[in-house]
Order: sequence, then C-alpha cells, then structure tokens
Amino acid sequence: MSELHGSSIAVSERWLEGAIETHQKAGDFKKAAVYAYALARLAEKDKDESRARYFTARCLELVNQYPTDTLEQCASAEVSVAGVLIPGLFHEGTVRRDLAAFVA
Repeated sequence: MSELHGSSIAVSERWLEGAIETHQKAGDFKKAAVYAYALARLAEKDKDESRARYFTARCLELVNQYPTDTLEQCASAEVSVAGVLIPGLFHEGTVRRDLAAFVA
C-alpha cells in the first residue's frame, strides 16, 4: 500500500470516528451505528482485534438505541461506507452475525 493511500485511509477512519460522535449527539443512532460497524470491519480487515472489539461494542450500544421492530426501521440507507458493504437490513442480529468474532 502506498503512503498516500494509507494516509487517506487514516483520514477516512478519523472522519468516521468524529461522525459517530456527531450523529450520536444529534440522536441519529442508526447512522452512528453504521459508521461504527464500518470501522469495526475496517479494523477486522487490518487484523486490529482490539479496535475491532471496541467498534463492535460501540455499534451494538448504538444499534440498541433506535427501534428495529419493522423492515422499514431496519432498512439501511447506506450501501457502503469507506468501502465497507453495509447490510441491507441493519439491526443487532446482523451486527452480531457479521462481527461475531469481536462480540464480548
């Protein structure tokens, strides 16, 4: 990986970390959860288990702060974030399934 490519990934990850906080404070827990999910998957890809566990826990914390009783509530508006494919139905079950290795 080139230095330029690596630094653009780091910038994207820092932006996502800030976006989690921004959306959480605004009450948009779903978008914050999606961003935490993307960061967990990126950490998984980088083989950074500690970071993957942290963002998996953040994602699960956030996903439990919005309703997921209907398909409409679970439907994801994002297809991908930072190159990470987001499940079409985004709820606790899909997060636990996709990130099972990092669930405490």
